[in-house]
This record gives sequence, structure tokens and C-alpha cells, in this order.
Amino acid sequence: MLELVLLATLASTELTIQVDRPLPATLRCVEAVLIDQGESIIRIDEAQGLMLSGMRLISLETLHQIAATNRMKATIRWTKGIYQLSIALSHNEQGGTLVRTTARILGYGESDLRSMRPSPWWPLPSTGHLEAGILAAVTASCQTHP
Repeated sequence: MLELVLLATLASTELTIQVDRPLPATLRCVEAVLIDQGESIIRIDEAQGLMLSGMRLISLETLHQIAATNRMKATIRWTKGIYQLSIALSHNEQGGTLVRTTARILGYGESDLRSMRPSPWWPLPSTGHLEAGILAAVTASCQTHP
């Protein structure tokens, strides 16, 4: 499992927004948004302003939406994927909170380069679609309800 997490860390995209609330209130709001979006939260570190979602299994269709699935001109027959969200919150100078979202994505597939790849799980770069959706929900929920 450790190898899987390390691979996932290599393929990530970070998006950031600013929320006009203090960090503790933003943390609670972001937690509520993630739960509303169907995410399971496996870790919250209030002192560091960090949240980590559980790994979520996704369909082939969703994998193609949230990840760049074209890999080095290799033919890969994707069947499914998993992702994990990491949210980092920090104070900004205006008294609000910066919210950074990163999605780590792995695709499961067989390749014509099988001898070069001992695992069927491949780290994939994010398209930013997943992160943007989460941040749009955070903006809608956390900016309009003080």
C-alpha cells in the first residue's frame, strides 16, 4: 500500500482559491462540502490545516474526465481508477483562508509495455476537473453562508 501512495503522489495537480472566513470556520465548511460530495474523510489535522479523503474507486468514464489517460504513446486498456483528495488550508494576509486542493489519481489498465511495468496501477496527471469541482462547491457553500 505504501508503494501505491508514493506513486499517487507523483501525479497530482494543485488548485487554490481564497475564502473570506477564518481558518477554523473554513475547515468545518470544507469538511461539510466534502461529505456532501460523497467523500470519506480519513484524516483531519486542524493544527496543520490538512484534510485527506479516502481512496475512491471510479469508473472508466470518470477516469477519462479527471485524468490525462494518454501515456507515452503506449496502448493502455484502462478499466477503472482511484483517486484521493488532499486539502490544505492556510491563513492569508487579509484574514481569510487559502484552500489548496490536490487530487492524486491512479488508473488501472494493461499495457502493450507490460514487461516494463510490474504493476497495473499507473499514476496519472489530473485534468483539474475534479479539483475545480470541489473548489466550486467550497466557494458556493463557504463564501455565501458566513
